[in-house]
Amino acid sequence: MQIKSKILYFFILLLFVVTNVTGQNEKNIQFYNLNEEYGISMRETNQVCEDGNGFIWISSKIGIVRYTRDDVRTYEIPYDSEDNIFVWVKYTNGKLYVYTNNGQIFVYNTIKDNFELIGNISKYLED
Repeated sequence: MQIKSKILYFFILLLFVVTNVTGQNEKNIQFYNLNEEYGISMRETNQVCEDGNGFIWISSKIGIVRYTRDDVRTYEIPYDSEDNIFVWVKYTNGKLYVYTNNGQIFVYNTIKDNFELIGNISKYLED
């Protein structure tokens, strides 16, 4: 039981660090309707962030969108379980993380140009 609680505390700390890092370079932001300009069908957006390369990342339940002025790419997330409601995206310490309300954590692999599952907290908690 003690090992499970240590794992739980580790992942809670990890989520705390990832979610509480604030944007140090706040800028004036201009909004565009990507659905109209690029034909993307995204009805709900959970979060938007900018990475160190200037890419805009938009999270939704159906996946992640990477936006630049010249290109829009959509990424499917390899969910371990499909019962998620919210998907958030966070750029911190030079890495882009995606995490869900049911404990799945992903990181963007720049070499493979995809998201990879790092862990699923709910499996450790057997929930």
